Amino acid sequence: MDGVDAYQAVQAALNLGQLNQPPIISAPANRTEFHRVIESFVLEASIVDDRTPSENLTVKMFINNSVGSVIEVQMEYVNAAGSWIGTYTPDASAPLGVYSAYVWASDNEEGEEAISETFHFTVLNNPPTITSINIMILENSILRVTVEAFDYEGLANAYASIMEENG
Repeated sequence: MDGVDAYQAVQAALNLGQLNQPPIISAPANRTEFHRVIESFVLEASIVDDRTPSENLTVKMFINNSVGSVIEVQMEYVNAAGSWIGTYTPDASAPLGVYSAYVWASDNEEGEEAISETFHFTVLNNPPTITSINIMILENSILRVTVEAFDYEGLANAYASIMEENG
C-alpha cells in the first residue's frame, strides 16, 4: 500500500466514523395487559442517540386498534426519569379488543429513525354499575322495584328479577 492508498483508507475510516446512527430504544419487554375503557395504557421507554440529547429527539407511540385504525401519541420526555412516557386512554367510542403499540424515535438528522418491538394490550368493556335500587311494597299491594344503572359505553340493558320464596 503506497502513501495515497493509506491516505484514502484513513479518509474512508474517518468518514465511516462520522455516519449518523439511529436512536436506540430500550423499552420493557412485551407484556400482556388488560385495560378497561377509560383506563390508561402507559408505555415508558429509554431512548439514547449518539449525537442528539434525549430531550431533543422526536418520539411517538403508534397504536393500532382492533379495527385497524392507527392512533398517534406524542410521547413526552420526563427529565427526572430520563425516559419517554406515552399514555393512551381509550374512551367510550373506542373499539374493544386487542391493540398493538410500538415506539418510533428520530434524531431529526438525515432521516435516521428507530422502531421498538411491538406491545399488545386488550381493551375491555366496563361492567355496568347499579346506581340506585328503590323497593316499595305496601300491605295488600304490588311490589315495585326500581333499578337504575350506568354503563360507560352505553351497551348495557338493565333487568330486574324478583324471586318468590314459598314458605
